[in-house]
Amino acid sequence: MLQRAREALTPSNVIEQAAPVVAPRRAESEVRPSDPEAVRRRYYTQDKGTERRYFDDYQGKNLAFRAGGDRVSSKREDLNTIRAMLDVAEAHGWREVALKGTAAFRREAWIEATARDLPAQGHRVSDLDQQEADRRRTLRQPAQQPVQLAPAPPAAAAAAAPSQPRRTAEAGLSADGQLVLRAIEAKIDASMRKLTNEAKTELKAFAVAELARKEGRDGPVSLTPRQRGATTAVRLVEPRQPAPVPVSPATAQPPPEQPEQRLARRR
Repeated sequence: MLQRAREALTPSNVIEQAAPVVAPRRAESEVRPSDPEAVRRRYYTQDKGTERRYFDDYQGKNLAFRAGGDRVSSKREDLNTIRAMLDVAEAHGWREVALKGTAAFRREAWIEATARDLPAQGHRVSDLDQQEADRRRTLRQPAQQPVQLAPAPPAAAAAAAPSQPRRTAEAGLSADGQLVLRAIEAKIDASMRKLTNEAKTELKAFAVAELARKEGRDGPVSLTPRQRGATTAVRLVEPRQPAPVPVSPATAQPPPEQPEQRLARRR
């Protein structure tokens, strides 16, 4: 009872449409627009005629604010409630608002409305108010403006990016070093089938760089004729198990014939 009495004595803080548009009367379902998602997630609503009430709890005991016609009103003056009231006002399509109520409410509502580029009347603005409105507008801009992402390079261009350094390093290898490189590349292609082409390209580039570094430090790679022939002929492919050779019926050997066993009656 005491809480209701205090609320009745507390002056209403109101956000009104500054220049209401006179329109023909329509059905209530058409007059009341849908609430923004942020408001729907936070408040419980109850409709009574053309008015919608917004509660903090599902019991309907804590009334946050109400909206109906060309005004949104509340007994509160905190920032979260003011933001929700302005969300509803913007959902109604209001382009300018008039503020009524306590000085604290009008100041906070003006700052928040100005940060949204929503003109507001009913508050004498100070330099500090304008600075805070500008600060909040700056904070809102990254969330409103989509980030322009740079277009992804084509797959061919991405793959060709490391090819120039690789070609340079490969050109400096000795003849035997290039043979070893070819064998390593064959090993990568044959044994690492689960890797992507990009990963294989990186491994091959790494092999080129290591071979070039080794030859630069220890001199050109020198293979024996036997090693050179083995590197050229054998591609270092993982050995595979040969498939079983089917046996034709003509060549199949029958199992050895077992001697016939008979049971005879002893006399």
